[in-house]
Amino acid sequence: MSEEHPPPPGEIDEKLRRTHLINRRSTAWLLEIALVQITVVPIFVALFVLLTGDTDTSMWMIQLLIWVPYLLVRDLLGLCSWGKYVVGLRLVNRKGGDLTLGQRVLRNVPLAIPLFPIVEFFAAFKGTAPEMLRFGDRWAHTQVVAAKPQSIRGQYTGPLVLALALAGAADYGARQLAPTYFKIFAGVPGSAPEIATRTEVSQLGYSVVLPDDVTLTPDAAAGALEANLYHRAGPGKVLTKVLQANRQELSSTTPDQLITAMLATFKTADFAEVTFSKATLQGRPVRDVKGVIPAQRPKIRFRLRNVIAGPRVYQLMVGWPDGQRMPDWLRQAWDTYTLTDKAPKESLREAMEKVKAGAAGGSTPAAAPK
Repeated sequence: MSEEHPPPPGEIDEKLRRTHLINRRSTAWLLEIALVQITVVPIFVALFVLLTGDTDTSMWMIQLLIWVPYLLVRDLLGLCSWGKYVVGLRLVNRKGGDLTLGQRVLRNVPLAIPLFPIVEFFAAFKGTAPEMLRFGDRWAHTQVVAAKPQSIRGQYTGPLVLALALAGAADYGARQLAPTYFKIFAGVPGSAPEIATRTEVSQLGYSVVLPDDVTLTPDAAAGALEANLYHRAGPGKVLTKVLQANRQELSSTTPDQLITAMLATFKTADFAEVTFSKATLQGRPVRDVKGVIPAQRPKIRFRLRNVIAGPRVYQLMVGWPDGQRMPDWLRQAWDTYTLTDKAPKESLREAMEKVKAGAAGGSTPAAAPK
């Protein structure tokens, strides 16, 4: 088929026509994604972190807050979204006449549902309607057409590949720009000197990087082999603990029961907005807790990490005033907390099995280190 002399629209192969139009519509969509990603997303992410202090919400959750409103209003900004205009498509009313505001919003409602754009793609491309209608167009009685019917020729793969690369580059750029915008909004000088740090190493098996100017207050926490509270000028504190389950706990419960009992302490009125998550650290199970301590004035937002190594639970807790972002030195402590070669190598399950085997054989486990 000649690119220079396209056949009349009626003689275009149907499969080729559908391929061309779906690629063209996909190109328009990817161009929109690229522009929003590189302009709106990094600014929104920076403001979100600055105002909420939340650095843990995943990128895709934050983007839902951006894309849902955008998709619902994008066709209100003129007859069609700008991406369609760039590739030579336009939005028309299948019943004749002008599009209403309701039609422009309704056709995009399915796109605002996570993962549903994939369904919409196949509904248009593989559906039986010659107009290549997706569900949104069926509901709103709208249709996407080429502004110039004679422009439907070839498969339109070149612009599609270029738009895909552009969208990927925009997503990467957004992640790089967000921290820069955050520093600008927070008034943080780009050339601020780094804080001098030191690595605190416990003889019980963990290490953490902290600023040189932190003050240490030993904390006689009940049942803890070691408990240290670190604080410095300004908001924020770091608490490190090493706990050890006693022989009776290990011999009478399962690992899941022990962990559940440990996390149940946060299901009280002393804590609010509590969420739990699972992870691993150096191959060991981790249980993380996030929430707020409302009784404090000001309220304290905290994050607690429990690393389970043999019969021990290594805890790192960081706290800072609610409504503020997590201080950088707390973030560094959280990211650098790790276990050393003095931490028990066995898993919690193996420790329990060893205790139970020892009890069955009449042996007495070694006393917990003090």
